[in-house]
Amino acid sequence: MTEQQSSYRQILKATSIFGGVQIIKAVVGIISSKIIAVLLGPAGMGIYGLLNSSIGLISSLTNFGLGTSAVKTIASLNNDSDEINLSRNVVIVRKLSWITGLLGAIVTIVLSNKISLLTFGHTKYASVFSFLAITILFNQLSTGQISVLQGLRKHKYLANAIITGSIVGLIFSIPFYY
Repeated sequence: MTEQQSSYRQILKATSIFGGVQIIKAVVGIISSKIIAVLLGPAGMGIYGLLNSSIGLISSLTNFGLGTSAVKTIASLNNDSDEINLSRNVVIVRKLSWITGLLGAIVTIVLSNKISLLTFGHTKYASVFSFLAITILFNQLSTGQISVLQGLRKHKYLANAIITGSIVGLIFSIPFYY
C-alpha cells in the first residue's frame, strides 16, 4: 500500500469516527433540550440559552485560542517524532488549560453582577453566573485534553472522550434543571 493510500485510509477512518460522534452528540443535545423544555418551559429555555451564550462568550474570550494552537503544535511535534518536546508541550497545554480555565472562572465570578445586568437587565442571576463559573473551568480542561488527543491523532480515545463527556454532562445536568 502506498503512502498516499494509507493517508486516505486514515482520513476516511477519522472522518467516519467523528461523523458517528457528531450524530451521538446531536442525539444527546436533542434529549437535553427536550428535558430542559419539559422541566423549565419556554421561559426557562430562553434563560438557558442566554446563560449558555454568555458562558460561551466568556470561555472564548479567556481561552486565547489555546485549543487550536495546541492541536497544531502537538501535531507538528508528533510528526517530527520529537518525544521530549512533544511531552513538554503536552504538559504545557495541560497547565495552560488550568490557567485559562481558572482565569475564566475568576472573571465570571468577579464580574457576575455586571454580566447578569448586561444579559438580563438586572442582577438577579449573578449567583447563577458565579455557580456556572465552574463550567468554564471544566470546558477549558476538556478543550485542552481534546486538543492533546487530536494533536496526537488518538481518534478512538478522542471519540470516547467526547461521547462520554456528552452523556455524563447530560446525566449530571438533569438534577440541576429539576
